[in-house]
Amino acid sequence: MTTDTRAPAEQALQASRFRLFTLWLGPLCGLFTVLYLVAALALGAPRFLAASLLALLLGLSCAVGHVCARQGRLEAAAWAVGGTLLAVAFLFSLVLPYAYPTLVVMPVAAMALVLPYLQGLSLRRFAACAAAASLGSAAAGLGLRTASGIPAELERLFVLATLAIAVSLTLLALWQFSSRLRELLERVREADTRKSDFVAVLSHELRNPLASIRTAAALLSRPLPNGLTAPLATAQAELVEREAAHMARLLEDLLDTARLGRGELVLRPEPVAVAELLARAAELVRPALAARGGTLQVDAGPPGLGVHGDPVRLVQVLSNLLHNAVKYSPDGARIGLTARQVGGDVELEVRDAGQGVEAQDQARIFEPFAQGGDPLTRSGGGLGLGLALVRQLVALHHGSVRVHSAGRGQGSTFTVRLPALAEAVMHAPEAAAPAPSPQEQGARVLVVDDNVNAARSLSLLLKLSGYQVEVAHDGPSALVRAREWQPTHVVMDIGMPQMDGYAVAQQLRAQPALAGVRLFALTGYGQEEHRERARSVGFEEHFTKPVSPELLLRALASNA
Repeated sequence: MTTDTRAPAEQALQASRFRLFTLWLGPLCGLFTVLYLVAALALGAPRFLAASLLALLLGLSCAVGHVCARQGRLEAAAWAVGGTLLAVAFLFSLVLPYAYPTLVVMPVAAMALVLPYLQGLSLRRFAACAAAASLGSAAAGLGLRTASGIPAELERLFVLATLAIAVSLTLLALWQFSSRLRELLERVREADTRKSDFVAVLSHELRNPLASIRTAAALLSRPLPNGLTAPLATAQAELVEREAAHMARLLEDLLDTARLGRGELVLRPEPVAVAELLARAAELVRPALAARGGTLQVDAGPPGLGVHGDPVRLVQVLSNLLHNAVKYSPDGARIGLTARQVGGDVELEVRDAGQGVEAQDQARIFEPFAQGGDPLTRSGGGLGLGLALVRQLVALHHGSVRVHSAGRGQGSTFTVRLPALAEAVMHAPEAAAPAPSPQEQGARVLVVDDNVNAARSLSLLLKLSGYQVEVAHDGPSALVRAREWQPTHVVMDIGMPQMDGYAVAQQLRAQPALAGVRLFALTGYGQEEHRERARSVGFEEHFTKPVSPELLLRALASNA
């Protein structure tokens, strides 16, 4: 069974055209039904009676096709009309031999009219049927024409009439294909324009944080008076952290958009407390909000409020909306994050008093790459993917999202609505027990990465955190160093020359002396299949670069 993959708007347009076609052909068939019936009665020729019945059959198929098209069943409509048209063209050669000139043109015209509405293998089957009907009809017509006793004048009249039908069908087919071609060309032009705009915006969004990071590096490398060194270093380190997090969000949005487009994004739903979702999303946005002197007011709603969903993706939805609110709000702004129960649903609301959304932009703001205003004057930047991801992720959770804004400068309210759990889900944050220091644990970390700069910076971070650290830059040397040094932890890249991280992990796990070593993947490969493979070969955790240093250090210090 084939599946129609056309967009709803395109299906509606095609259905409208098909209905117009049947409204034209149906009455025409009715007219010829009457004409053939009059000829049969006047001349006493049974062949004309049969031709009248065939024209009636074709008219009825047009009625069926019209009804199917109204119901959106375009392929059924196409087969009803096109298939009958082919059959009638073949049978006409048996009933009216003098009509043979149309028997090549009519099936081809029928095929041309119906092809745009068919999908997959049915298209090839229809083309084969049309070719066979054309050849069979022409041969039958040529063979039977000489046996016809119809007067020459009447024969010419019917030949001209049937040729007029065939020419009309062919012209209609050409018009339909030219219209379809114009639509496709327009879509290609639009896609090309959007691609160029996207590349320009992407380069802009990557250059801005890189410029800030390079400036921070230049400042930190300059000799400064003693009184300024520590505060300046702290400020620049925070700036680099914020810009790196911004670039990481851009990359994650791009990757998630690609995964959703390919249907590869996998949800891991579970009962989750709404209060926990709000707390985690608030924690992610607080650094950006603090940098602009803003405040966040959180109301988690009634105790026990819960939803069934993937907590990671739902936090991503809320953090995207919150980052949007921070981005488009003035310094010192107050942003609200609220949860409430409405009937059998949970509503999560993000409010800001920022730029607002114009009425003409509210209908398209959730489309990929769509952003309001002039790109050159738009504040905050972004790729226009955050809200598109929000809509798609919420839809995967069987929910909806909407925006309300009174207009420019009036702020915005984004509301996510999700099905609520019937039973209460309590959020009880666990008090973290103080973890023993790396020195107390005797922790030794082997860092494996073919990127020398990445390995060097990570080893320095771990040493400053109290770990003993060794470094290897490829798989074979990592195996040698692990056997000699017996590390307690291995933080390893996946994509490396000679031997990838998966193969190294398998060999480490195969050695009895290293059976207790804890393996952590730290890689640029972040898709679900990479995480699954990492778990299958023995990695305890899979981190995607760039990872939060605090997150990595917590994982190393945990007692798994």
